[in-house]
Amino acid sequence: MEPHDPNRTQANRSLPGFLLFSGTNDRALIALCRGLDGHKIPFGLIGRGQNDLIKRSGYADRFVLERKGEELVFEEVLHAIHAAKERYGAERWVICPTSEYLNLALFSMRAALRTHQVDIATCDEALYRRISNKSSFREYSTLVQVPPPELLEARSFTDLTLPFVAKPKTNLSRSGKILYPYLVRTLAELERFKCEADFDAFYFEEFVEGESWYLLFYVAQDGKVVHGAQRNYLQQGTGKSIVVAQQKPFPESDVPARYSERLVMDGYRGFIMVEIRRTQVGRSVSIEANPRCWGPLQLTIDGGMGLLEAFLEDHGYSTRSPMKPSIGRYYCWSGGVVQALRTGKGLDRHSSRSSTLWKTLCALPSDVYARSDAWSCFNTDLWHV
Repeated sequence: MEPHDPNRTQANRSLPGFLLFSGTNDRALIALCRGLDGHKIPFGLIGRGQNDLIKRSGYADRFVLERKGEELVFEEVLHAIHAAKERYGAERWVICPTSEYLNLALFSMRAALRTHQVDIATCDEALYRRISNKSSFREYSTLVQVPPPELLEARSFTDLTLPFVAKPKTNLSRSGKILYPYLVRTLAELERFKCEADFDAFYFEEFVEGESWYLLFYVAQDGKVVHGAQRNYLQQGTGKSIVVAQQKPFPESDVPARYSERLVMDGYRGFIMVEIRRTQVGRSVSIEANPRCWGPLQLTIDGGMGLLEAFLEDHGYSTRSPMKPSIGRYYCWSGGVVQALRTGKGLDRHSSRSSTLWKTLCALPSDVYARSDAWSCFNTDLWHV
């Protein structure tokens, strides 16, 4: 990594810098830092607490502000913008979409931020919520003709038969807390769901077995779509983060094509990941979508998918996009494996035992943190619970 030189950006004052909120979605964040730094593009980090993992990385000097609390405050965002402008010289700034909570909070500030020449790199709020909320995404995926899992009717816990998936009707509870799905396959998981969740805040779907895939997109303002795909092999238990994956073309090319066409038709702009399950009979089922940067974003860079370059070009930069993707590259998050085992979450395979073991061994050298700019992050993350 080259030494950072703020003066090298002074000649490009008309091009935007990029602001990234740290303290959440760290794996996507480190990937964005690497990509922006590699293209010599100015960016600033907004921190959240002394335990912020990115402060242990080679990008610790990019922090322009430390947030004082969990709640996002407009005055703090404005302070960060002024600090970034003073340090880097760029007049315009773009906030990267790395967190569901932050994205939803920033929508209410969007108009005010524009008066300070700051944009949020997401689509409009209505479309964002339509795609991000799992209940309304069911309708969206049906329109794309890659339908969701079968809906299960239940008026109480006694109406449910194992296994099933409980999904929140909205991503935010009435108290402002992020809600997550529950994978309920055993009696123990059912008891956990009963103890932790408000039944009325959830709806219920069939549990779909099969291959796990992510369809990965960047949709530009002019309608250009750049996309790739990853096959997921190992995941933290209870449906949490993917820890081992490989870049592969999705077997049915019409499925990503349908999503691309629909997103452009609806005026979508930005990053988006769509999770797909492929059953043994070749049925593709839409599980959920994240209209923001996702954890294994590093694979799109390592594999030369061109999504980051499309994002930068969409905001005025001239970049050299990869000639073609490097099919077969791996993604690994070793810390996620260790944390899942230490906390009792366990790990879920999305392939045979032997295939998953082989893919994991192949993926280890590609660990997201085990690199020259983040060795300290790797060691800290590996033993974090």
